[in-house]
Amino acid sequence: MMITIVDIAKEASVGVGTVSRAINGGKNVSSETMVKIEAAIRKLHYIPNKSARNLPKKNYARTTIGVVVPVIIHPFYMEIIKGIYQFLQTVGFNLLIFNVGRDEEDLFKHIAGESLSGIIVIAKQISQIEKKILSLSNTRFVYVDHHEDDVTSFYTDNTKGGYIAAEYLISKGITAIGYIGENSGSIQQKERVCGVRKALEKHHISLVFEEYIPFSEDESYMLTKQYIESGSVNGVLYFCDSFAYGGLRAKKELASDVELVGYDDLDVSKYVNLTTIHQPASETGKKAAEYLIRNSTSGQWSNETEKIEPVLIIRNGEALAKIKTEI
Repeated sequence: MMITIVDIAKEASVGVGTVSRAINGGKNVSSETMVKIEAAIRKLHYIPNKSARNLPKKNYARTTIGVVVPVIIHPFYMEIIKGIYQFLQTVGFNLLIFNVGRDEEDLFKHIAGESLSGIIVIAKQISQIEKKILSLSNTRFVYVDHHEDDVTSFYTDNTKGGYIAAEYLISKGITAIGYIGENSGSIQQKERVCGVRKALEKHHISLVFEEYIPFSEDESYMLTKQYIESGSVNGVLYFCDSFAYGGLRAKKELASDVELVGYDDLDVSKYVNLTTIHQPASETGKKAAEYLIRNSTSGQWSNETEKIEPVLIIRNGEALAKIKTEI
């Protein structure tokens, strides 16, 4: 049941008009009464319906999809957003982007108050409290690049992607393999490393090194250079293409023949001749946007989770091939 200012007034033992003034700036409301009203709002998880106070905004919100992204400046996430935006343009919908900050609960309260047609959450899991906040405002959401039972999700099989990348190096006789990942502790990271380990264990091989760094091409460059110079590896796997670009710089600088494999297959990768795991970022974003528009229009919501197969893109000089490998 949707909580209204009538419920807040009853809980705080004040008039409805007092609650309305408090929500709209607190004019002529004592500090003592404000404390009582704020306590009632927190207890009942009330979310002010901004669009009810602003009809033009309400009409805008009905044709707007929100996107929640952990980091705005991230090439892979921007590819997903590009796919979302391009599709929304074709159906006359708007896009509103929210960057995750320090207080995620406040962010979702703000989103819930926007009365959007739905939101797409990229590469992160939202908490039970955040789900409740969205539910109270009847705001639907889907995941992209993350998956969870009973929530519509569009994501690539990261475990299989990691497995394929490692299997490719092993198939070339490369057994001294290292891994450079991001120190974010993300589920995507864990799944990819799990896949890498499965492939290595199958061949009784252990990683020579496993390093985790901030999202920085330069740090990946320095780390790759360090291990190439040590002579301890002949193959390196990366969490993402951005890290692999740093590795390519080190490889070129040292004139090394070490094999490098990225993950994502960003547009730049084909120009720098990077072998990588392809995941269709733009297409995945489009699928999520299509789902939200279709279901918000019909009012018939169903779970349409889709796990997308990763594909190895081998680039070696002029040779280009796509290979799928079963775990």
